[in-house]
Amino acid sequence: MSYQSKRNNAKRDTWIVIGFAVFVLLFTAGTVLFFSLKNDPQPEIEKAVPEMPYEVPGFTMLDTAPCGDLNKTLSVSCMGTFSGAFVEDGSDEQVQNVLALVVRNTGEELLEYGLITAECDGEAVTFEFSGLPAACSVLVMEKNRTVYDGSAEIADLSCEQMAMPVDIVLDFENDFSLYPSDGVINLENISGSDFESDISVYYKNFEYGLFLGGITYRARFSGGMEDGQMKQSIQPHYSLEKSAILYMSYGQ
Repeated sequence: MSYQSKRNNAKRDTWIVIGFAVFVLLFTAGTVLFFSLKNDPQPEIEKAVPEMPYEVPGFTMLDTAPCGDLNKTLSVSCMGTFSGAFVEDGSDEQVQNVLALVVRNTGEELLEYGLITAECDGEAVTFEFSGLPAACSVLVMEKNRTVYDGSAEIADLSCEQMAMPVDIVLDFENDFSLYPSDGVINLENISGSDFESDISVYYKNFEYGLFLGGITYRARFSGGMEDGQMKQSIQPHYSLEKSAILYMSYGQ
């Protein structure tokens, strides 16, 4: 064998040895890291602590119920029970210990609709709301009036549906003037144009620093309105002191 062949073989053997050594070092380091991570306890995700920032008569917070951020837009401050007028279906019937939650819009836009669910002893419970402005909270009562007996386990809190505004008008001051009073909303067309389709005004009740009820009330003015015309809608749920008009819907 020539000198050059011996030299090439020596170089090849050297690289094989170096490669094997690197492999052994990497394998050893990986094994040590694996068992180190396995034996080192990982920090647990911190659970949110229920907090009721508002003093609402009839509401009692549940310390053990789930809460916290549902997504980048919605956060549940707490869950609890509510005794008082059940507003979610417009009936205002008196109820006792119905499940309720306080949800906050942490986003930058009004939410037109939201649906939150949870499990109460394995049974689904539903909290539905609409018309929640940015940086505002609402107390939502369970849609089917589910009563909490004090012992049931509540779990799996999640946001199932959420919708941003689509066909609503937030800035309507150039088209209409509103003259609300207790139990009634008066509407005047100041747009300079006629409206042929129905016109709706949406409002919620606000008290104790938050909106009370997921329901958004609707005052409908049927048949459209001519320019300069004024119409009136009787609204038993509207209070000059407690109600807030949020938006309208209408088309030319």
